[in-house]
Amino acid sequence: MANTLSLGSGNWGAKESLLLGYYEDGTQFLPETFDVTRATGGTRVNKDGLIETPAEIGSELVVNGNFATDSDWTLGSGWNISGGSLIASSASSNSFQTSSFVLGKIYKATYSISDYVSGTFRIQVGSGGIGNTNSSNGTFVEYIEYSGSNFLYLKGSSSFNGSIDNVSVKEYNNKNLARIDYLDDAKGALLTEPQSTNLVTYSEDFSDSSWEKTNSTIVANSTISPDGTLNADKVVETSAISYTRVRQSFSFISGNSYSFSVFYKANGRNFIQLEFNTSAFPTSSLGVFDVGTGTVNNVGTGLDSASIKDFGNGWYRCTATATSDVTTNALVAMYVSETASVSYQGNGVSGGFIWGAQLEGENALGYNGEYATSYIPTDGSTVTRNQDEVNNGGDVNSFGSEGVLYFEAAYLTDSGLYRKISINDGTNDNQITIESRPALNQVKAFVTVGGVSSFSSVHTLTDITGFNKMALKWKENDFSFFANGVNVQSNSSGVTPASGTLTELSFGIGSGSRFFGKTKNIQAFNTALSDSDLLSLTTTGSVPYWTQYSAMATSLNYTNK
Repeated sequence: MANTLSLGSGNWGAKESLLLGYYEDGTQFLPETFDVTRATGGTRVNKDGLIETPAEIGSELVVNGNFATDSDWTLGSGWNISGGSLIASSASSNSFQTSSFVLGKIYKATYSISDYVSGTFRIQVGSGGIGNTNSSNGTFVEYIEYSGSNFLYLKGSSSFNGSIDNVSVKEYNNKNLARIDYLDDAKGALLTEPQSTNLVTYSEDFSDSSWEKTNSTIVANSTISPDGTLNADKVVETSAISYTRVRQSFSFISGNSYSFSVFYKANGRNFIQLEFNTSAFPTSSLGVFDVGTGTVNNVGTGLDSASIKDFGNGWYRCTATATSDVTTNALVAMYVSETASVSYQGNGVSGGFIWGAQLEGENALGYNGEYATSYIPTDGSTVTRNQDEVNNGGDVNSFGSEGVLYFEAAYLTDSGLYRKISINDGTNDNQITIESRPALNQVKAFVTVGGVSSFSSVHTLTDITGFNKMALKWKENDFSFFANGVNVQSNSSGVTPASGTLTELSFGIGSGSRFFGKTKNIQAFNTALSDSDLLSLTTTGSVPYWTQYSAMATSLNYTNK
């Protein structure tokens, strides 16, 4: 059995700034890590099909937060523990316990108030990490930055009368965390994307004055959105024979591509039309979407593309992409309608639900504007999500002078830019690489030794944005590249990097070649496999033969999250 460095295959684990893999050495799995850098939040679709920002939640820091016993808390005047609750009767001082917090870190604090009578309550993480003041029954969740002393305070006003229960405090981080996305597959895939900015300043609040409403009214927070909360707005038509429109103005740059996307759910009207104003875009820069059938009904001649994606529970993400031909301010608009035509007889009741509007523009940092990236929430300003960087998997002991790099992933559309998955020495001089060429729908597999090409093979994929399985074998005078069960090319001559040369598995070499897409699985074997094994490995639907060891991997905390 060949030793392998493995990432994915339905087993995912993440912690702050690290993505967990495993290294199989004989019959033991040893934990491996990949460095993750983004420094901003980013959304994904979780196992329940909801859009969320993943957060690192550490161990519970509160002792006896359910007040099951009359212990672990120093009770202030007017407080007592009874019947599994902390009860305040005109509490005039704080109840507290010592804990271990780290200066500058964010903590998620949760608690519930019941039997509320009067006064106010708040939770405090340290002397300076002050939570919100609450004066009603309910469960409350807050994110508080710690500062000051290592005490957790439960603070009631002098007139607070009520019960506190289910107090929980855990470390929270939504920055450098790997995003395992489950939209396309129940086993999940690692989502890595370029930097992008949502230019819409109120992506969920369409009642805000920045959105111009014509023949329509907005009823805020009318239904459950794709993030699982009651925060999606309803667009209600008038009774006129006209169009139902919501739109906003933005600044556009001539020659740049833009993607406008919104989540839409029917409420009597199945059609939504997304339009770029012709003052900055070619005529007929519009797309028509039918959420009744989940299809794009029409793509205007001025659009570059239009797409629709099912997010479940009747919600669809509709996206229109166009290239500006004038530098000026212009409008983007949403039309809700009865048919593919925007004008119809309204009834004053029907319409649709909208949520998560996003306008993204081409930038110099790897995003070309030709597709919608994952949702970036905004609330009063534009928001930028930095690019995902995943590097430094394995070490010099993980790779040798022969082996196989296996990669199963779906590429993002990224014209003109080559993206790499690579075993290398930190430079381009020595690398085992599978490189995407999305503009040509191609991948290139190659081996470079001392800056000189030793093997190279180019293959055209049927669909580069779909999931593909690829394997590159390197061994002195024995090279092969397989893609989706096809032996693309084999060579019987060529040298390989000497043992001790290759030092890491990374999603790109340098900032210009970062891989962007969804990765289901990476395997780095340190033994060259046979062609029959490579055929089996890359055949759609085949089960890799090392999966018999997955239970052992799970036992070392390389687990589903």
